Amino acid sequence: MNKKEIVKKFLEHGVMLSPEVLDKINENNIEDFLSRAAKTEKTRPKGTKETGIKIRMREAIQKQKMSTKDFIDYYNNRYNGIRNVLIKKMSAVSVGNAKKSFSDVSVIGMVKEVAVAGLVLEDPTGEIDVVLKNKEGINHDDVIGIKGFVRENRLFANEVIFPDVPLTRPIGSIDASILLTTKITERVKEVMKETDLVFTLENNPNTLETIKPNSNPGWITLSKNNKELNLLVYKPENKVAIKQAVNLLKKRHLPTPKNKITGPDDLFLIEPTPDIFWLVSDEKGAETYKGVTIISCGPDSAVRINLKTREVVFEDL
Repeated sequence: MNKKEIVKKFLEHGVMLSPEVLDKINENNIEDFLSRAAKTEKTRPKGTKETGIKIRMREAIQKQKMSTKDFIDYYNNRYNGIRNVLIKKMSAVSVGNAKKSFSDVSVIGMVKEVAVAGLVLEDPTGEIDVVLKNKEGINHDDVIGIKGFVRENRLFANEVIFPDVPLTRPIGSIDASILLTTKITERVKEVMKETDLVFTLENNPNTLETIKPNSNPGWITLSKNNKELNLLVYKPENKVAIKQAVNLLKKRHLPTPKNKITGPDDLFLIEPTPDIFWLVSDEKGAETYKGVTIISCGPDSAVRINLKTREVVFEDL
């Protein structure tokens, strides 16, 4: 079993490995390590009511210093991650093979450049100029699908396909309630008594009843009675409105400043599809998009969510 297969197996169990731990694992001891990982699942903190909810937080492999190869690996992982989503929606050929085609073709690639007449799309086999009138919503580094035809080494686009959220998928639901807040106030402490779980971004909250996501973005899986629900917590560097959050779900990727790329793993890839998307923002509101509940709240409010009915109640702090 190679390292890639080992990483994949641990990801299936909601665990991301550090390079140090990965070096210690082989096919002879992998079950032992998986058993240890299962025991590290977090439950509700000691001293609070028993809920039966298990909590898994995803952690990426992080490096103190990024090399050129690390950045290449990151962008390859990003491309392949979104391509794997798109390939379920379309049958595509490589850019290299598309250039040889004399009939309609479909390709998947990363946007290298947005130009006046269209854009430049690339994949591991090369790049191609795409003639496209409507480039609305398409940005540099987006991974998209294009359907069209090739003439004189240019791809004339008939349709642009974003990875998007699938219409048919299992919708996560557990019988529990959750409170999302950026800080703990006296009002929040009262509301906490009515909820099963509390997630906060506040440092060193003066209570045992809170759980802090361990990265930004934070990927959290909640499970109870053989049912699961995925929560994505994201605090953007620049303001993102709820309507923009829908576009992020369509692209299946969050904005990624280069200084936030700390390893080959891509936590900014929106995969799997979250059930709850908590956007930490000054805007207060909620919206549902294809089964994803988008919540926007910041320092002046907290939000309670019934994870079974998706009922949302905002609380002023």
